[in-house]
Amino acid sequence: MVGKAIGRAIQHISLSDEELKAGMVQAGMPEDYADMLPNWIKRYLKTEVKIE
Repeated sequence: MVGKAIGRAIQHISLSDEELKAGMVQAGMPEDYADMLPNWIKRYLKTEVKIE
């Protein structure tokens, strides 16, 4: 859906927590924040959202 809207293919890449952290730190994110973020993302993705 998004790829069609922007006119290009989008590829999903699965990363380990360590790969994600290393990429975030390399991009300039503080290491303490990069340590916390993968667990926050996992909790967020497991949250059930009920739409009524």
